[in-house]
Amino acid sequence: MKIAVITFLCTLFIVIPSSATFSLTPKPYPVWFSAVDYQDNDNFPEFSIEDFNVQQNVAGREAEIKFTLKSNGLLYYHVSLKDKDNEEIKDISGFVNSNSQYVSLKKTSTQPGEYKVTIELVDNNKMTVTRNYHITLN
Repeated sequence: MKIAVITFLCTLFIVIPSSATFSLTPKPYPVWFSAVDYQDNDNFPEFSIEDFNVQQNVAGREAEIKFTLKSNGLLYYHVSLKDKDNEEIKDISGFVNSNSQYVSLKKTSTQPGEYKVTIELVDNNKMTVTRNYHITLN
């Protein structure tokens, strides 16, 4: 029994640190998420986040986060850029209604470092779905 517990704990110490170091690069890459894939509530409108892309002008210290939000129903979206301390730096919000919406969040005077982009979606029933993207700005 003691050997099984020790083996289990050793496995945790190996697996957890290696999974915590994963982060996405700030290069353009296609992303597609669906509410159906991530939650059990069939009443939340189906949606996708496509062409998530981070572009930056390092010399001008500017960054732009872009993506297309598609939905088959009415959704309110709130997109925020947060620093390493989880403080909101910049945000944008709006609605998408049974179509697609191009979303662009621009930030000037950016500092190099790790950031988090949070996309919150709210339906008519006030149910919320959140997606987080970890990015690195140079």
